[in-house]
Amino acid sequence: MMEKNRTELSEVRKQRLILQNNIERLNEALKLQEQAMEKTSQEYQDRLTKQEEASERLLSAVLKRAEAAEHGLGELTKEFTKRLGSMEMQLETVHVASSSSGRPSGEVNDKIGQLEADIGRLRERGENLEKRYHEGDLNDTEKRFVNSLMKFSQDVHEKAMVAKENELRRRDNMVTTLQQKVGKLESTLAKCLKDKGKGDNYVVSELKEKSMLNLNMWMSSPLKDIEAPLLASKSPVVKTINVKSDLASSRFPPIQPVQTNSPPTLNTPTFAKLDEDISDFDDIPLPRLGKRNRAASPSNKATQDTSPRPTRRSKPAARKGDESKNQVQAGEKKKAENMKLKARKRP
Repeated sequence: MMEKNRTELSEVRKQRLILQNNIERLNEALKLQEQAMEKTSQEYQDRLTKQEEASERLLSAVLKRAEAAEHGLGELTKEFTKRLGSMEMQLETVHVASSSSGRPSGEVNDKIGQLEADIGRLRERGENLEKRYHEGDLNDTEKRFVNSLMKFSQDVHEKAMVAKENELRRRDNMVTTLQQKVGKLESTLAKCLKDKGKGDNYVVSELKEKSMLNLNMWMSSPLKDIEAPLLASKSPVVKTINVKSDLASSRFPPIQPVQTNSPPTLNTPTFAKLDEDISDFDDIPLPRLGKRNRAASPSNKATQDTSPRPTRRSKPAARKGDESKNQVQAGEKKKAENMKLKARKRP
């Protein structure tokens, strides 16, 4: 029995220890829960205070806005009442004016109709401007406009005519200058042919071969065709005594230019060619003074063969002929010297 009680007592002690342990564990858990509850309560209390402060600030702001809105609403109501009163007064004045201006409104409508009719009539006149111009039905403004257009067109045509006249005058001046140049070239050619006819065959041939002036550029037919009958018409030297017969034999028959279908070739001189011409021209021997032999022309050859021997002239006539020949030779010498100086002065 005692053993049974002892075992029960030991079991009770064990249970008591277990219960004490449980109680201690529960107490610790309770303490932890109390601490957690205190923390949460403190946090909630802090949050609550913050929310209260925020709500108080919001409430104060809302109250201020409400007061401002009430104040603005009062002012708006006052302004609306004033505007309403002014609009009512304007409405009354409009009613009074409309009731008093019944007749003038009809007159205004009539004037509007008249103006619209005038506008339509003016549009129709503007569309028929050309027809009215031909019929002579223009007002002063339209006449001034047409006159200004005619004056402008006349000025334009006059300017064009002046420009054309200036162009024609310029071309006429160019033609006259070219004609003068042609005349100078013809005189130069005649002098060359005359000098060649007098017997200076060597000098003229050298000048022709090396000449500063290309006559083929200004002539319709080349000089070769002109010189062919002259070279063919050379005959034995015939000494003439009479001056008149010398002048008659110096005349050449008219030479017809040879017409060719091929276009003329323009030999434009270059600086190198001019330099060679100048150097060759310096080497040309000057003519010597003395009597020269003249080649007989083709036309006078037959007359010279059939004509009797001319009579001997007297000494004064011979002296006169010699003096004329000396003068011609001196002129040719002076001309050659002048041409030489010009060729040297030319750059």
